Amino acid sequence: MKLADLTAGIEALDVVGDGNLEITGISYDSRNVAPGHLFCALRGERFDGNRFVDDAIAAGAVGILTEEPGDCGAAAVLRSDNPRAAMAELAARFSGRPTESMLVAGITGTNGKTTVSYLLESLLSRAGKHVAVVGTVAYRFGSDVRPAPNTTPESVDLQQLAADFHGRGADALVMEVSSHALAQQRVAGVAFDVGLFTNLTPEHLDYHRDMESYFAAKRLLFDARTGARKAVINIDDPWGLRLALERPDALTCGQDPEARVRIVEAELGVAGIRAVLESPVGRIELDSPLLGRFNLANLCCAAAAGVALGLPADLIAEGVGAVERVPGR
Repeated sequence: MKLADLTAGIEALDVVGDGNLEITGISYDSRNVAPGHLFCALRGERFDGNRFVDDAIAAGAVGILTEEPGDCGAAAVLRSDNPRAAMAELAARFSGRPTESMLVAGITGTNGKTTVSYLLESLLSRAGKHVAVVGTVAYRFGSDVRPAPNTTPESVDLQQLAADFHGRGADALVMEVSSHALAQQRVAGVAFDVGLFTNLTPEHLDYHRDMESYFAAKRLLFDARTGARKAVINIDDPWGLRLALERPDALTCGQDPEARVRIVEAELGVAGIRAVLESPVGRIELDSPLLGRFNLANLCCAAAAGVALGLPADLIAEGVGAVERVPGR
C-alpha cells in the first residue's frame, strides 16, 4: 500500500516523506521489521520504541511513526501526539478494515469475559455465523488455534488476525477486551456491533492506580461516539449501573427490577442452572450445566447480547444452554 493512501485523511498525523513509498507491513517491535515496513516507535512501561528507530531503519523500515520531533534519516516520518491511536487506524487500513465486514462482539469486565465469550460463540454459531474468538485461552477459528500471549492483542496483530480469520470464512468475531487494551487503544480501529459489560472489581490497580481510572478504561468500549454500536450492561454491578446511566440506550440485564433483560426465576443446583428471563423478545427459559451464581450472571449477559442482536428467545436459550464447560473455568 502506498504511504499516501495509508495516511490520507488521518487527523493529527503530520507526514513528511515520499507518498509513493510502498509500505509492505507495520511493526511495533524493531526485531520484527522487514524491508518496506512502517515502524511504530511506541513508549511503553519498560521500553521506549524511539530508542530502536535506528535498528528498525537498518532492518529496512521506510517509515517511522513517532511522537518525537526531528527527522529519521532517509525514512519517512509520521508524527502524532497519540501514536497508539494512529497505529490502530493505520493497522485497520492496512489490513482492509476486516471487522467492518464481520459481526463483532466485545466483552469487558473484571470477571466473566472468557465464559461469556464461549456462550456468545455458541449462540452466534446457532444463529448460523462462522465465529472466531480472541481471548485469554486462545485466538481461534475452527481448527486454527493460536496461543494468546495477551487477552487482547496489539492493534497491528489484532487487525491482521481478524483479516486472516475473515479470509478463511469467519463472519463473526467474539473478543475479550481487557482494560489494558482499551487504555492503550489496541481496539481503536475495531468496529464493534455490540459491547458487553460484566462487572468491575479491584484488579490491575498496579496499572490503573485506582478504581476510577480502571472504570474510565472500561467505559471506552461504550463511548457513544467511538465505542460499540449497541451496549449490554449488567446493572446488578454498581459500576455497571453507573455506566448504564451514561449510555441510556443500553440494554440492561440482571436481577435488578429495572433491568430490561431480567432474571425472574432461578434455580441453582449441582446439575446446573435453570432460569427464566423476561426480555423485549419474550421469556427466555435457560437450562445450563454451568454452575454457580456468577454463571447465572454470565448466562444473563450473553442472552441479553442475543436480544440486542435481534435473535429469537428459543435460539438464545438453545445457544447459551449448549455450553457444557469453559476451559480453565
